[in-house]
Amino acid sequence: MSKITTLKPISRRQALFGTAALTILGTAARSAEARYQITLYRDPNCACCMDWVAIARKTFEVEVVPTASINDVKKKLEIPSDLMSCHTGVVDKYVIEGHVPPEDIARLLREKPFGVRGLAVPGMPIGSPGMEAPDGRVDPYAVLAFRTDGELRVWARYGGA
Repeated sequence: MSKITTLKPISRRQALFGTAALTILGTAARSAEARYQITLYRDPNCACCMDWVAIARKTFEVEVVPTASINDVKKKLEIPSDLMSCHTGVVDKYVIEGHVPPEDIARLLREKPFGVRGLAVPGMPIGSPGMEAPDGRVDPYAVLAFRTDGELRVWARYGGA
């Protein structure tokens, strides 16, 4: 014969704790679902781009689009020639040029500063994400915010003394 168990009523404290826990879990699940997607255009012959992608995928969904005409992509997106690097990404309404650290992209997406078109790390500085040196060296470099009015601003600085 089965034993019948009588459920005890829960206390107000237990109900509030349970509701709070469900809210936190629901928010975490929504946050995980709401990851931004970066579409990354890259020359199929460039290996460092995939090193950057591996790092970026810890924070973002990344769709990689190999293209032999990467310069056409840069031209279409109106990236100033002095800011160009080896790969170009698009996330939300922003352009991401080169080896920009994912935390700077996340900050851009949180803050959404007025007039900013995107972020760029010109060239391929040693120590930037995807360009790590075996000895851990990080050459000085800046992440630049480029604006719709053509102005450049330093978004973040890395490396150096």
